[in-house]
Amino acid sequence: MNLFLIPKYGMIGAAWATQITYPPLVLLYLWLIARRFCIDLLDFFKIMFKIGTIGLLTYFIFKLFPGSLVSHDVIRLFLGLPLGAGVYFSIAFKLDLIKKTDFSTLVNWRSNG
Repeated sequence: MNLFLIPKYGMIGAAWATQITYPPLVLLYLWLIARRFCIDLLDFFKIMFKIGTIGLLTYFIFKLFPGSLVSHDVIRLFLGLPLGAGVYFSIAFKLDLIKKTDFSTLVNWRSNG
């Protein structure tokens, strides 16, 4: 794909070639890993969807506080990370998006290696 897009479009062609070829490559790697470690891809995608949903909710909650609670960047880094993680997991368990079975599934995937 690079052979066709880069000569005609330059850097933009390279960017598009990357955008077009990476998703199938990621899916191929995911399939190979799932086959190697006996992972059910449907369960995997369900858990990833839950994690993404919680991440978006956490993002929008923090966007409600535009000035942030702390103005200094270093302090914001050290307070924001634990605070964000706390909000993230609070939402996850409150909305029942992450269950104990999800954690056991992840542990079992790791132990199958």
